[in-house]
Amino acid sequence: MMKIINLLLVFVFLNLSNANATECLTALQKLKPSCNVIGKSYQKLKVFSKKHKTINGSSDKKGQKKLSLKEFSKKHKTIGDTLKSMGKKK
Repeated sequence: MMKIINLLLVFVFLNLSNANATECLTALQKLKPSCNVIGKSYQKLKVFSKKHKTINGSSDKKGQKKLSLKEFSKKHKTIGDTLKSMGKKK
């Protein structure tokens, strides 16, 4: 019984020490979020969403008046209106 417990402890220790490895060589290791494209993109999205929590936070520019969503929709009713206002600023 003691041999089985010791054997299980060795396997658990090896798995825990191998869990922090950043190598992505085997198919099982490639399933980790840190090794695949989806996991890396998800982490970037989490950082972006922490930084930009509101619409004004993501489109905030210095020197511009912040518009509420209602004011923005009145000003930019169509794509043509939006392009006209962008053309005036340049």
